[in-house]
Amino acid sequence: MTLALLIVLVAAHLTAVGLATFGPLYCIWLEWRGRHEPEAGLLGRTLAAHCIFALVLGGVLGAAQLALLYASGNGSYWNALATIKPSRWWFSGVEYFFSIACYTVYWAAWNRWAGRRWLHRLVALIGSTNLAYHFPALFVVVGLVSHRPALWESRVSVPQVLLEQHTLARVGHFLIAAVIFSAVYLIWLALRDNSVSDSRRKLTTLPAWLGLAATLTQFPLGMWIIMQLPPEQRPLLLGGNLWATSALGLAVMLSVLLMHQLAAIALGDTDRSAARKAMALVLWVFLAMAATRHLLQPATFSDTGATAHQTRGE
Repeated sequence: MTLALLIVLVAAHLTAVGLATFGPLYCIWLEWRGRHEPEAGLLGRTLAAHCIFALVLGGVLGAAQLALLYASGNGSYWNALATIKPSRWWFSGVEYFFSIACYTVYWAAWNRWAGRRWLHRLVALIGSTNLAYHFPALFVVVGLVSHRPALWESRVSVPQVLLEQHTLARVGHFLIAAVIFSAVYLIWLALRDNSVSDSRRKLTTLPAWLGLAATLTQFPLGMWIIMQLPPEQRPLLLGGNLWATSALGLAVMLSVLLMHQLAAIALGDTDRSAARKAMALVLWVFLAMAATRHLLQPATFSDTGATAHQTRGE
């Protein structure tokens, strides 16, 4: 029961922070289109408000995950958290609220900064890149260190661990997933009403193509992640653990169906049912990938390449 709840929390957290990370970039595009298409501007401002909510929700869900891990007695993740300098966590908290502030200003000034659009767009861009730069790398590193007991007595240097191929692959995997979910969310937001104008339908073409291209990119990235798994985990994922292998197979199958649905939308199938199918598929993909990650039996990374840390005395 605890594992199932953790999987759901992780999937929900990733979708929320994914929208918060890349949703504002779609808002900038919609605001630009809104110069000549009023509906694009209205859709962009609505999406901006949803991004604020998604960022707050992502923080709440992240805290819920930590509480669940603590209650379940999982000490490895907490040991990994302790390897990061406290000042880094304080700085991360400041960065989190800074992005919330950027998004709030961006949403509130949507009509007020009509004569300073470059500044308006810059605020959204800063908030988005701030999230993309700081948080995926930090929490991927913590997740990896949680499986490296040899590093628990050291101060881990996030930039150094980030240079490891497995870390880069997982960060890239999340960022591309964020692009996909943000695209599907925009499509769903544009087509959620029973009666949708032709101009709004046209706004779904670009995100559909971007989502399709990003989903295709996930396949080689996923293979890269599998190749970088430690020897103890790779056989489990490739048949040694039936549940983990089944979850991975389900994620791949659903991703193929998602690509089909996004291609249909990009080619003109822009009704509400198509948007709902795409949203359902992407949510199930996130859930299946979260299950794949957490159904793998815990394995300890070898100490090769464990030079990517600093001693507590440094």
